[in-house]
Amino acid sequence: MPFLKSADEVLLVEVADEDDGSVRDVAEYLDRHGIRCTPLRRACSATGVAAQILGLARVEGADLVVAGAYGHTRMREMIFGSVTRSLLEQTSVCCLMSH
Repeated sequence: MPFLKSADEVLLVEVADEDDGSVRDVAEYLDRHGIRCTPLRRACSATGVAAQILGLARVEGADLVVAGAYGHTRMREMIFGSVTRSLLEQTSVCCLMSH
């Protein structure tokens, strides 16, 4: 929260096929804590979730990406890949990961 409160701008990004309203729920939660943010939804694409997040960070000139870090079984990650691993391997900006 301290990083978000001190930020000049907070972009809240959700990359998903379906809109379940979660990005708006998180935006409302942050607003209750005095953090103004811009919620953005992006549909999944062939480039992958991590590439979309990092591309948006590059376009917007972000200097920090804050993300949840979740692990799955090794077999699942080998087959489907891992957003967390991709963010860490491909990033050109600082990443703060939390589990």
